[in-house]
Amino acid sequence: MKILRVVLLLSVFGALTAGCSDGEERKNTELPWSDVTFVDPIPTTLSFINQSADTLDLRVTYEWELPLLGRELPDTLWPGDSFLFNISLYRPEDFVIDARYRRIFYALYPGMDRRIVYGPFKNTGVGINADIYAPADSVETWDPTSVGQSTIGLPLNEFIEHVSGLRDTSVARLQRYAARTNQPAWVVNLLQRRLTHKMLHRFATYPGYYRYFYQQKIQLPPAIAVELDAQARSDGFLDGSMHQDILLSTAIYQHRLITEADSIIEESRAERYTTVVDFIEQLPDTLSHKASILAALIDDEIRNGHDYAGKEELIYNAMKVLPASYAKRLNQIDQRLSELRTEQNSLNDTSQLLTLLSTPFERRNLANGDLLNVRQKPLTLYKFWFAGCYPCLRLQPVEAELRKQYTDLEIISVAFSTKIDKWKPYLKRHQPPADAFFYIPEQQKGLVRRGMGSLGAPQYLLLGPDDEVICRACPKPDDPSLRSLIQARLN
Repeated sequence: MKILRVVLLLSVFGALTAGCSDGEERKNTELPWSDVTFVDPIPTTLSFINQSADTLDLRVTYEWELPLLGRELPDTLWPGDSFLFNISLYRPEDFVIDARYRRIFYALYPGMDRRIVYGPFKNTGVGINADIYAPADSVETWDPTSVGQSTIGLPLNEFIEHVSGLRDTSVARLQRYAARTNQPAWVVNLLQRRLTHKMLHRFATYPGYYRYFYQQKIQLPPAIAVELDAQARSDGFLDGSMHQDILLSTAIYQHRLITEADSIIEESRAERYTTVVDFIEQLPDTLSHKASILAALIDDEIRNGHDYAGKEELIYNAMKVLPASYAKRLNQIDQRLSELRTEQNSLNDTSQLLTLLSTPFERRNLANGDLLNVRQKPLTLYKFWFAGCYPCLRLQPVEAELRKQYTDLEIISVAFSTKIDKWKPYLKRHQPPADAFFYIPEQQKGLVRRGMGSLGAPQYLLLGPDDEVICRACPKPDDPSLRSLIQARLN
């Protein structure tokens, strides 16, 4: 009955997300940025004022764009501080404010300037678009993906029931809120689809979590697989980066049948990337944002810093099918990021990195210690990651191979959380050495940002004898170039 309920629930998704037949109503529900593409992003201003007594650690999910524009995002906002910058968006993005132990999500839409005042009692959006952003901020408090790791361990049908119910409740609250506040139809349409995307994203990632937490092989119910496929083939791309996650999961899980897969571990980054490129190229040419969808994928691959054999050739081949203007913008991004990485890897200023490595952190079952003084071998590979990071889990078997192959190499895990309960399934399964497992509390994550350059995960740092920094933002363990670095230092 629970699976049947999901089938019936998914049968109404089309009515919730499809366009209307009436021309005027379609105009009202059409997103204002529907004509925007990857090559013509809209300048958008974001300003933030801290009028509270709190010191805020700042994190913006779109922050990779800022260095390209010559603007640096402040790591910390002291009481009374503010920031203002212009970024160019071709799809909605989220940014996150970390305030002590609170995490607050805000939306930013292409072409819709936003000004936020963070006050002592509540957060208020002010300015011409404040009414547009108000429902987006409210919806975040009803987010059906906030279930976190509590769903790991539930049987599949109970997981579906749980997340679907949260989604139903959130949509009902959105509709009541929109009716009470007289929201534009396009805002309601956008947020309703966003809630659906978030729920489907949980379904898409569920097999991967089960595979690596409990070694269980599961198959998604056909109704959910069909809906995921439909969403991946849509212009839901305009709703934000959530569509990109659904597309990646769909291409990998459904179309290469890796839901069983023991082969996920062995499958190379190049194979996964090629799978998704092939999937996008097979989308109908009538899909108006097909070129932008492919360009966004290539853009992500350029920016992620994960090197592997043949990467440049694969990117070049995918770019060949794009219009010249798209390829030109991607080449500009690639060139600028190469310059930034060269500057970072030059390590002229290591003071922030040394601060990170010399700060005492909590260890499992042992006294607190810092990351430098626990070193016992000539080479140390530090892994920075967090609970629920699927790529982090996927690389764990490769890390085990490195430990076995190189006896003079140690791997120290640094987790972005002191909520140890979240880690029990991982610790029970993999039994990492107690003295090589650290926890960084929420209020100190800024140390990782400043020391490593970002809070991306997983990130790797390799130190040699005498605490020599061999590489920061190192290649991932499944990248042959990391083995080459290790071998060169040990020979």
